[in-house]
Amino acid sequence: MGHVEVEVKLSNPFDGQSLTVRALVDTGATFTVVSEAVARQLRLPLRGAQWQGLAF
Repeated sequence: MGHVEVEVKLSNPFDGQSLTVRALVDTGATFTVVSEAVARQLRLPLRGAQWQGLAF
C-alpha cells in the first residue's frame, strides 16, 4: 500500500477562480481538506478552521 499523489484542478464555484495543485488522494476520506494558503488563493469563504495533522 502506498501514497497516491496527483495534479488536481481546484475551483471556486462562486467566481470561477481556479488553481492546479499536487495533492495526496485519500479515496476513503469523508472530507476534502486544503491548506489555508490554497483556500486564500482561491478566495474560498472560511466556514470554520481546525488543525489537521498527517502522519506517514
